[in-house]
Amino acid sequence: MKEVFLTLIVSLMITGGQILWKTAIAENGGFLKSGVALKLSIFQVVMSPYFLIGGLFYGSSTILWLYLLGKYEYSLITPLLLSITQLVTILAAIFIFKENINMFRWIGVVFIFLGILFLNKTN
Repeated sequence: MKEVFLTLIVSLMITGGQILWKTAIAENGGFLKSGVALKLSIFQVVMSPYFLIGGLFYGSSTILWLYLLGKYEYSLITPLLLSITQLVTILAAIFIFKENINMFRWIGVVFIFLGILFLNKTN
């Protein structure tokens, strides 16, 4: 069960980094703005505090992820991370970005959740 909790932490850090990066892009009017030189457009986004903090989230999650890869089976931990991250991403889309999630995505979420339960089923 410890692996699920630590994987959830990694997932939250990854999703947090993505949310911050999306915010940085939105606050700068897009990643590749028309009428603005490519280098300047990218520089403005990358130097945003949101982008930099998002990078810290990603870097920190990578360190914890390396620990998990060394401690647990790859066939367990990687699908677990991807599944949990998809669930956390759906929740972030709903509550932070106010996105509407259609029925097919909800069905997918149910299957993902069931997959997490099967992954953690011990013999």
